Amino acid sequence: MLCNLHIENIAIIENASVDFVNGLNVLSGETGAGKSIIIDAINAVLGEKTSRELIRTGSNTAFVSALFSDVSSEVNELLTSLSIPVESDGTVLVQRKLYRDGKNLCHVNGMTVTVSTLKRIGLLLINIHGQRDSQDLLNPELHFSFVDNFGSLDNEVATYHNSFESWTHSVSMLRKVESEEADKERMIDLLQYQIRELEAADIKIGEREQLTEKKKLIRNLDKLNKALNAAYTALDSACESTSSASKYIIAASSVSPAVGVLDNSLQEALSILEDCREETRDVLSQLDGADDDLDSIEERLDLLYRFSKKYGKTEEDMLAFLDSCKSQMDALENASQAIAYWRNKSEEDRNVLQQAGLILSEKRQAAALILQKRIEDELHFLDMPSAVFSVHFTPSQPTVNGFETIEFYISANPGEEEKPLAKVASGGELSRVMLAIKNALADKDSVGTLIFDEIDTGVSGRAADKISLKLKQAASIRQVLCITHLSQIASRADSHFLVEKSVRDDKTYTAVVPLDFNGRVHELARMNGGVSLTQVQFDAAKQLLTDAGIEP
Repeated sequence: MLCNLHIENIAIIENASVDFVNGLNVLSGETGAGKSIIIDAINAVLGEKTSRELIRTGSNTAFVSALFSDVSSEVNELLTSLSIPVESDGTVLVQRKLYRDGKNLCHVNGMTVTVSTLKRIGLLLINIHGQRDSQDLLNPELHFSFVDNFGSLDNEVATYHNSFESWTHSVSMLRKVESEEADKERMIDLLQYQIRELEAADIKIGEREQLTEKKKLIRNLDKLNKALNAAYTALDSACESTSSASKYIIAASSVSPAVGVLDNSLQEALSILEDCREETRDVLSQLDGADDDLDSIEERLDLLYRFSKKYGKTEEDMLAFLDSCKSQMDALENASQAIAYWRNKSEEDRNVLQQAGLILSEKRQAAALILQKRIEDELHFLDMPSAVFSVHFTPSQPTVNGFETIEFYISANPGEEEKPLAKVASGGELSRVMLAIKNALADKDSVGTLIFDEIDTGVSGRAADKISLKLKQAASIRQVLCITHLSQIASRADSHFLVEKSVRDDKTYTAVVPLDFNGRVHELARMNGGVSLTQVQFDAAKQLLTDAGIEP
């Protein structure tokens, strides 16, 4: 259950800390006092999407923490699987800090977690039921979930979904290969042409770069020839001069032997110069007639350019395209085998799907019979004594939800035929139907805390009193938090909190105040009364508390 909720800088709540009890907890207050902000804060700490607008004006951060005790084994198993510490006293502390720049900092039992992980854990801690949940009843596509949840059909639904996914995949593949077969001849002609063209081109990786360099060289051939000829002449002259110098050194060494060692260096230099001269001459010889290749180079580069537009930007891309064409040719040649394979596979998958769908439908119908009777009983108690509730099944082609559509029907009054819930239910009736469904499903999950956000919308009088009894009943097996405007519900609370707003120094503040007996009397009188309260209203409020077993 939720033991403590601490809020800092959420909307008009600057700082609030609320200790809840195990049982029925009620929050009430004037419209606009900030009751919905409590729900926003709880949603935030459970990992739901938030807006930076939630942060109080003038603050850069907001913070919410929630302490839970006596959590279910499912919660502890999830924490263990996520390597989050499990406290020995069975408590779980979840925290979230919001920053105005959009960042979040989340912790569970002191360990930093992502928002998505926080949400996974939050789903096992609290269920929040508000006016939006009642609106979900108006969408028949969501009625599957109520029946499946009541019937505990998770395994059957998962089996069906897996079968449906396999079947749709095989059907999709069959259509694909059949489509390819229809275009087979045209595709083969095109692929054969592309393969012949690419193979004939004999493309080599890197050749375009090499040809471009060679083209550049040829276009500067005259300049290159002049430079290389001048270099050759200078090298030849240098060789002759070095050779002459060697002769003079040798002659000098006959007079001074020490000078002779210089000839070794001259011979090394002469050898290098002669090598350079020969290499220069070889390059010059290679350049002879090089300009004759320019036309063929231009043609090859033009071909590569055209191919880059058709088959890929680089030589690697072109060769990869060639490999792809060959693979497609192989696939087309084996298309008849593929068609046979996927046709058989789709038939097999359809048979598996048929079996899974029949099992799911049978169990759904069995669960629906019990569910509709239980909901009817709940509605009769909730001051709809003539209500008839039923679950209608309409066979359909296989969809992701099964072999049928499911829709809730209701007749709220004697003599009226059953009609789709979405078309006939009023706001008050929707609230009671939702509460009836939640009560019917109460033993189907292990979430320790239920929150009802104005579940009393559109009801009053005796119906409100009946709703209060049902909420009290629900609170006997798990913790219930309820935001309400009805004194009948508030009077049965085990703990009652007043959400009140005040203005100080031109700033708005909301506080959450636990009420003692006298405080509850005053709040119940306010909920029943008008602008000015009378003793009669105070006496009526005391009587409500007394009737609920609440004493000073």
